[in-house]
Amino acid sequence: MHQTRTISAQAYDGRTHYAQVLIALTPAFLILLAATGLMLAIL
Repeated sequence: MHQTRTISAQAYDGRTHYAQVLIALTPAFLILLAATGLMLAIL
């Protein structure tokens, strides 16, 4: 029980959580930008 409580307390740490989400989403946005650029170049 103590391990789950410490993990949950660390998980709800606002700043680190949003930073991890942004870091996880940046490659997806780069891939979408590259794909749209290639589609526009083809068209």
